[in-house]
Amino acid sequence: MKTLLITGASRGIGLEIVKSLEQEYHVINISRSLGALKELNIEHIELDLSDSNNFSKLENILKNKKIDVLINNAGGGAHSKIQNVSIEKMQEAINLNLNTAIILTKIVSKDMIKNKSGQIINIASIHALSGNANSSLYSAAKFGLRGFSESIYSELKKHSIKVTTIYPDLVDTALLPKSFKGRDKILKPENISNIINYILNLPENIVIKDLTVSYI
Repeated sequence: MKTLLITGASRGIGLEIVKSLEQEYHVINISRSLGALKELNIEHIELDLSDSNNFSKLENILKNKKIDVLINNAGGGAHSKIQNVSIEKMQEAINLNLNTAIILTKIVSKDMIKNKSGQIINIASIHALSGNANSSLYSAAKFGLRGFSESIYSELKKHSIKVTTIYPDLVDTALLPKSFKGRDKILKPENISNIINYILNLPENIVIKDLTVSYI
């Protein structure tokens, strides 16, 4: 059985991804809490990925685990006018939305290169394609993830490693404010998990590099 490593799967998109893949993969999740994952048969690593002090622990935790698929899903926070964001919150947002993906890619890609196989899926955001008012920090981090993804796609394809970046529009998760109207029209977490299932089941010689998912 192949091993899939995902971040931030205790709710929302990540939770739906794990639900759909837990029978097919040995799933390892890294997040602050188990949440609804406690009902599922997965391996959980409890770690706050917004805290850079935890990054040095990751390589040691994962050193004996062969990861076949990495899904960088963790994200969120810092939706505010830039004048109102503290330095601490800035650092947390960059760590969660960008630095975690960079560090985990660095760790798992070493074995992937040796094995000449592997898949990395980065879940970015529509805000990685176009900035949005009151989301400047979030957009900056996701733009960074987009640039990082572009670069590692070029670096890793010669080693037969697939890199896909997904840019979802608004998704009906707990990250949306309760006052948000129109939840019935926007994307659902299962829409993204279905797309990831499709990507993971493509023939070995086919890769979807970038995918924007929106609604009408």
